[in-house]
Amino acid sequence: MNKKTVISLIVLVVLAAGATIAYQLVGRKEVVNNEGRTADLNNDFPNSQIEGAITKYLLSQNQFSWKTTEDSHNFCGIENLDPEKELFPIYVWAYCGEYITQDNDLINLSGYSVPAEINYPNELSFYDTNRFSFRSPRDGSFYTDDVINIFPENVQQKIFNFNAQKLIDKVNSEATESLKGI
Repeated sequence: MNKKTVISLIVLVVLAAGATIAYQLVGRKEVVNNEGRTADLNNDFPNSQIEGAITKYLLSQNQFSWKTTEDSHNFCGIENLDPEKELFPIYVWAYCGEYITQDNDLINLSGYSVPAEINYPNELSFYDTNRFSFRSPRDGSFYTDDVINIFPENVQQKIFNFNAQKLIDKVNSEATESLKGI
């Protein structure tokens, strides 16, 4: 074989290996906790790196994740409200909870469940959590107006009909699994 053929074969093998790894990663969905542990979810995101980065970002935001007790642990999970959309902003429903274990029982101390618009500069990067931003509706009488002002029409109806219980159950399950024996 000549040198060009060998180089072409090497490039094809590297591309095929990269495509295989990327294919395996795209299907992986995560719940992330403050210890960096993850669990699978069945959400539709453009890739698992985006989902993991968004959940880590939410864990760093006081509005989503806080501690009322020093030895508590925080977990967040998100569901994509517009899976067809591949670029930011991404519209999610987020649930973040604070947990402790007491006598081998999981206790949910607090939690926050809300739709959010997550923004990030649309560029190739490693999803620096300092570059993310979010907008979410305010409580009470402002909620409906804020949903209309923040989210596109196709997402608004999903928000008004959203049942967060499945997401909350998945985060509770991850918290239970991660905190066993603590």
